[in-house]
Amino acid sequence: MPLREGYQILEENLDEESNAHEKTLDETFEEMKKISTMDTFWSACNSVQGLTILAMPLVTSFGGYWLLFGITAIAVLSNYTSKILIQCLYEECPGKGRTRVRNTFADIGDAFWPTYGRHMVDATKFLELIFVATVNPIACGEAIYYTVPYLPVGKQLWILIFGLAMIPNVFLSSVKLLSKISMLTIFFALTNVSIIVAYCLGHSASWKTEDLLVFDPVRFPLALGVVLASFSSQIYLTVLEGNMRRPEKFNTVINYAYIAMTELKIGVGAFGYLTFSGGVSDMVSNNLPLGLYRVIVNIVVTVLLVLLRFMLTSLTILMAVLVPHFTLFAAFIGSGTGRQLYLTFTAKETDF
Repeated sequence: MPLREGYQILEENLDEESNAHEKTLDETFEEMKKISTMDTFWSACNSVQGLTILAMPLVTSFGGYWLLFGITAIAVLSNYTSKILIQCLYEECPGKGRTRVRNTFADIGDAFWPTYGRHMVDATKFLELIFVATVNPIACGEAIYYTVPYLPVGKQLWILIFGLAMIPNVFLSSVKLLSKISMLTIFFALTNVSIIVAYCLGHSASWKTEDLLVFDPVRFPLALGVVLASFSSQIYLTVLEGNMRRPEKFNTVINYAYIAMTELKIGVGAFGYLTFSGGVSDMVSNNLPLGLYRVIVNIVVTVLLVLLRFMLTSLTILMAVLVPHFTLFAAFIGSGTGRQLYLTFTAKETDF
């Protein structure tokens, strides 16, 4: 009898050790899917930057100094509401402290208005993402069209080509891969901005600071709308924060991201408008002369970025098909190497 009890105790201990070992492996695999603080920074910058940064000189022509102040004010407000949004994902639980009890923006909507909140948030997010996704092929198509106007290809056809090239993005589900793409996107954006700013500084002798005194009361609300759209990053932040290895650093990361992108937008807006004045285009890159400057900027904006995303997303499909045990493959790699969304909704969510 004592011998049988001893075997039972031994089996129970072995089972506990086995379960603990499996739990450790599961936690390890989950940790591998998380993104670093730096990856989060690049993703946050990418969500705050947007292609609308190329429209900053145009909207500056509608408001001058007032618009530049508006960019700063909207950035501060958006940054603040981003943090409120993340706070709404957590609650103080007895014995556990601050615990994440919600995962998505829609969960928060359901909390502050159980009947319709989730549907309202989802509908607004859907419209926001549709409009943002529509802007990308338009910007790319226009950039190439004005770069090579002598080709017998219309603007709409270029837009269609780049729209089709972005289809593989629907297969992109890894936040970690998305953060790497975001890092490269920011690199390309900085390359563009550097070229544009360098060109503008080269023509600084023609600047007239009194041009920034302009104010168009009719088009100024339109300018604010563009700026608001450029800071609508809240729909992505719940996913980013939830996939961070160190979510306690979220506030610091988002602060740096907003500071960097706000300075970038103000710089591009002011320098671009002072250089091209009343003749500034929808996309400041189209104001560059038909030469090396313009070709480099528009190629970086369009071809390289779209091809990069196409190749990376296609690579994920290929790996999924060829590697039957993706978790083990990932373990091997890891071991070796809009206004409503962040103003109205966030204000309501603080009261639920």
